[in-house]
Amino acid sequence: MGFLLSDLQARWLALWRPSTWVPVLRDMHSAQISYSAQVQPDAYKRLEDDLRRLEQQNRCRILEMRSDPERRQMKAKLFRFFGVLQYVHVVDLDIGMEPKLHPPQQSESSAAGAESAQDTMVVIARSSSCAPLPAWVPLCPILAILLFWLPFPAAEANRTTATKLVQALLNSPKAAGKRSSVVSPQTEFFFFFIVAPCVFIMAQVLQSGIVGRPRDAG
Repeated sequence: MGFLLSDLQARWLALWRPSTWVPVLRDMHSAQISYSAQVQPDAYKRLEDDLRRLEQQNRCRILEMRSDPERRQMKAKLFRFFGVLQYVHVVDLDIGMEPKLHPPQQSESSAAGAESAQDTMVVIARSSSCAPLPAWVPLCPILAILLFWLPFPAAEANRTTATKLVQALLNSPKAAGKRSSVVSPQTEFFFFFIVAPCVFIMAQVLQSGIVGRPRDAG
């Protein structure tokens, strides 16, 4: 799923989520989707195993799971990396099973097929970016706290993260649509507004001779 440094720092980022501290910027750094699907009657009992399966497949890391068997509801918090540069997205899942509806009277042949898919699973997933920096950047959690005020485009990336995770959980086919760009807006922001200025400043410092010039002997 990622490098060791990314995995270690991602847990601190997922715990703090600095990029969601400013309410005005929260919508820019997050996205929410809702999804419903017809499932087998025992789908709720397999929810925890399905989430563990996704974790074993390195699609996410589970942070917290709480279930309510009486109401057939589950809440889960997990994180996953987005893109090659490994930005950390935290996904909050709210999963519920709608009450079984009795189908109208029909023939025995059609009733047998309907009986196996009478439950509806409703999943609400909210994905949030934790930082404008990739998780592999050294001291990323500290830098993310210092840059908590910085706005960056990440809503579409979080929508993609939430959609892919829910589809994997429900074993749903990928929806047809526009292919996402290899270089996300957040990656462009990272290179143009963070990496490029840092490289420019370092080049200016080295060129000025402040660093590396030997002092004249008095």
